[in-house]
Amino acid sequence: MTSSLRKPKVLLSRGSSHPAVEPTSRGVKLVGWLLGFSAALVGVRFPEALAALPSPSTILIFLALGVAVLCLQREDMPRLRANIFDLVFLGYIILLSFVEIYNALDVPHDIATGAITTQLILWVSTWPARLVIRNQRDFRALLLGIALPAVFVSALAIAQMLRIEAVSDWIATNVNAGGLESRLEAGRTDIRATSTIGHWTALGGYLAVAGTLLCTELILRASDAVKRSGLWLTIAILIVFVAAVATLTFSTIAVLAVALLVTFLKLGARITWVVLGGAAGLVGWSVFGAEVAGRLDAQSVVSKQTADELQWLPSTVAYRVRIWQNETIPALEQRPLTGWGQEVYNFPSWTQFPTSLSWVSPESQWLGLAMRGGVIVMLAYVIVLILIFVVLHRSRAALGGGYIVVITMLLALIATGLINSPFSTNGVPQILWPALGAIMAASHLRALPEVTFPPVRTASLPVVHKGRR
Repeated sequence: MTSSLRKPKVLLSRGSSHPAVEPTSRGVKLVGWLLGFSAALVGVRFPEALAALPSPSTILIFLALGVAVLCLQREDMPRLRANIFDLVFLGYIILLSFVEIYNALDVPHDIATGAITTQLILWVSTWPARLVIRNQRDFRALLLGIALPAVFVSALAIAQMLRIEAVSDWIATNVNAGGLESRLEAGRTDIRATSTIGHWTALGGYLAVAGTLLCTELILRASDAVKRSGLWLTIAILIVFVAAVATLTFSTIAVLAVALLVTFLKLGARITWVVLGGAAGLVGWSVFGAEVAGRLDAQSVVSKQTADELQWLPSTVAYRVRIWQNETIPALEQRPLTGWGQEVYNFPSWTQFPTSLSWVSPESQWLGLAMRGGVIVMLAYVIVLILIFVVLHRSRAALGGGYIVVITMLLALIATGLINSPFSTNGVPQILWPALGAIMAASHLRALPEVTFPPVRTASLPVVHKGRR
């Protein structure tokens, strides 16, 4: 079957036998950076004078879409069609909308239009990459553009935890960070990094995905015919990991740590990794060691409110179980099929709400989906997640050795959904969905075979495919 996406030509560098790949297609890098910063700035808000505008993140997504449309060529038109993922995800949004309207009329409460438009914008964010990616090099350049702004986000997170006043003040003024604001107002000193994402858990999830994308490029680069240094990529990955530690969210730290471990196993024990990893560990512990130790101590203390049968659990898990038993499950039993509404955890502003609720978070991805949209919406979202794995499987050739790293990261995120909500916060979806767009575009690409040429001076030569002359 002939692919509708073009394979890049392999060129000979003048006076060299080493092949070089043609430049990326027009607009690819710009689209990647726009999508990358749309995810990186998801928590940033405009000044009050511009509050009527869409968020900076939303504007950047539509700018990326506009650039992608302007870069379209005639031969691109045959591949501009919806696929099964589009149909299922749009079906999920329609179902979510109908359930929300029903809940709004039945409970009653206002329709949470923001929750619906957020899902639509996430779907739109998958399209810019699909419009501009034409070959393997485009795919890698765009994924790198999506991931690299995480270094900027990480630098701010580290500076925030170092208590650099200018950075902390800027974040407090320009970022929607409700949890951080409440801690600052209460005079608490146990501050956790939020950076431009807005919440420590959301930041941890964002960094886990970004770090995984950087690891994927590092693995692909190691298998290139023309070897390039991965030193700067390694440094970027370690900066992202240090920032993840600064969130003090152990579930998302573990996700990124597992992705790094798989990458290490794929690449083998390299002296660069060992030296830089050891240095990053020493620096990270010297800076954040006290906070990490304090967080571990706090989670190991058994609360007096913890029931006897739960005292064997870590404190952070035990209090979640208590919330599920006393609040979430009783509320779900009242409305299991459709839940209560997308804004159920803003219940203090409702006239009628689940009387069992007192904590403003479900502390679980799956229970949160059920609370907001019932079992119907939860099962529909599970189908969406299954389709993501299908997309990844179809693109495994383009992802190369990075395929297993991405799969591992996604499985780990789903596992953390037992005790937090990675797919319902402003972190993971905003970077994962644009990356999925790139991966969907790459599902028609085949990994380029390694090509060698004799040492001659010539013009461009086509890719030599195995089994062809």
